[in-house]
Amino acid sequence: MILCVAANPSIDRLFEVERLVPGAIHRPADFVQVAGGKGLNVARAAASLGGRVQAAAILGGHAGRWIAEQLEEEGIELHPVWAAAETRSSLSVAGAIEDGLRRAGAADGGRCGLADHLRIAAVRRPGGRISADGARGPGGARHA
Repeated sequence: MILCVAANPSIDRLFEVERLVPGAIHRPADFVQVAGGKGLNVARAAASLGGRVQAAAILGGHAGRWIAEQLEEEGIELHPVWAAAETRSSLSVAGAIEDGLRRAGAADGGRCGLADHLRIAAVRRPGGRISADGARGPGGARHA
């Protein structure tokens, strides 16, 4: 079993446009959104390869509830740590010709007891693996 820890999850949104033109109005040709952030991307990838996966994530607000629903639909067991702040969103815009632009949303920088959550998870899963991925949010601890 692999436990993927997402300290900085997000709703990853991708807008695809025909071509990026500075100063122009861009109408998306396509739009996709997934439960993302590095830790949840690892969980989804491992699950798609047949791995036994669980995820632990700091979630908050409407976006956090949406992420929890998406993971449930994908069959990934979630151990959420609920925070007061809204979970961030990340927006990418990709043109058919260009590499794209990216804007990362603000993350909850509050202290949510992640280190304690990791210690409990490690004790409960002897012989398992833990993947702790992602950038720390603004004001987040450097070491869990």
